[in-house]
Amino acid sequence: MLNYPLIWKKAIETDSEIIKKIVSLKDNSDKNIENTLDQFFEMWSYAIRKSNFEMAKKSMHSWEKFWKNTTDEQFRTCSEILQLIEKYWKEIQSKNIE
Repeated sequence: MLNYPLIWKKAIETDSEIIKKIVSLKDNSDKNIENTLDQFFEMWSYAIRKSNFEMAKKSMHSWEKFWKNTTDEQFRTCSEILQLIEKYWKEIQSKNIE
């Protein structure tokens, strides 16, 4: 079984593209983006630990509330970062298959 929180932590720490994107977005975005990113990463890390549907479903309600409270810019920012993490994750998986 994959240790998803460890994978995400490693992605953030070792992928310079992700780090640069986060720093750039924080520097060039509205002042609330840092708080939004903190909430985003906390919820994302928590959600991927769920082991059953009911717990994941409860977590998804939190996500719904989070997404409703974000601005368009904050939504784009979180989406971009999640896409970078997904790209990193797929690269790691393909390396492990080889």
